[in-house]
Amino acid sequence: MIMKTNNIIPFFCGLAFISILGASCHSAPKEENTVEPKITLSSQLSSEITLDTAKMSNVRSDLTLFAKISADQDQLSRIYPLASGLVLSVKAMLGDHVTEGQELATLRSSDVNDFQNQYTQALNTLHLAQKNASIAEELYKTKVYSERDLLTARSELKKAQSDSARVSQLFTIYGAKADNKVPEYRVISPVDGYVIEKNITPNMAVRTDNGTNLFTISPLRHVWVLADVYESDLSKIKLGQMVDVITVAYPDTVFKGIVEQVSSIIDPVSKTLKIRAVLENKNGMLKPEMFAHVKVNYVEPAKMVSIPSSAIVFEGSKNFVMVYHSKDVVETREVTVYKDNNKQSYISAGLKEGEAVVTKYAQLVFSTFNSKS
Repeated sequence: MIMKTNNIIPFFCGLAFISILGASCHSAPKEENTVEPKITLSSQLSSEITLDTAKMSNVRSDLTLFAKISADQDQLSRIYPLASGLVLSVKAMLGDHVTEGQELATLRSSDVNDFQNQYTQALNTLHLAQKNASIAEELYKTKVYSERDLLTARSELKKAQSDSARVSQLFTIYGAKADNKVPEYRVISPVDGYVIEKNITPNMAVRTDNGTNLFTISPLRHVWVLADVYESDLSKIKLGQMVDVITVAYPDTVFKGIVEQVSSIIDPVSKTLKIRAVLENKNGMLKPEMFAHVKVNYVEPAKMVSIPSSAIVFEGSKNFVMVYHSKDVVETREVTVYKDNNKQSYISAGLKEGEAVVTKYAQLVFSTFNSKS
């Protein structure tokens, strides 16, 4: 019995040893590391970014209108002919700058011939009246003339002086010369400015009764901007409202104007009405008949969450903002942009008032936290 027991024990012990040895030959599988690396802003980027807080505000919008530049009608000088005649020469062309007193055109006029005759007669009458008055003064001193005779001579002299001054004034108005053998009427500019209209040519017959002006002069220190507004947009226009004007000629220059008039009449064809804004034109860049666009800024009654436009990141046809919680926690948030006016973006969904968003280097922060590598 003892011998059998001893033989059995080593056998089982051998099996156990083999079993343990086999188990030790197959190592346990290693667990995979499922912890993702932590993303954080670098110290340099963290110091460079700027933040802004989402605020509730009225939506500010822009309305763009087609417009045209016009001369300020309140500063125009329309020159009409004061005498009929034949145009001998024209010395001012359309667009020329002229000065006060400058000759614009010359006409041969029979009216001026009549004035020359009147002037000659007035001078002769004046000389005679002066002589008679001088004689009356001497004769009154010697008691030959009575006081009544002296007063009569003085009255005739005063009348002759008045008639002579009147005819001289006519010559000044008509730009004529009394000693000129050819009866000429000179058209003179009454102001400094630019010739913006010209209805006169050499050898043209001019009449005072046809109602056509020869020239129109404007200083162009101010110009009008006339824009068309549809009645559906009329509520967005107010008197005194500031507008931005951009011309086709100077697309990178913004001119500032003020709405001074809103028409009360709607054009039956275009279904629009006119608004008028006034612009300063110090350097003369703006010319009548230029085409322009007028941008009117107005406030909508609705309020929405607003943030600077620089906070919006456009990626994959969607809009995102980077909501900042801390240096280590920056959330990528998809938002719905209701309107963007290049300065402010108005958010209708995806962002709440009071949340902080990255406004400077928003695209770089977006790339940092959404890199797929």
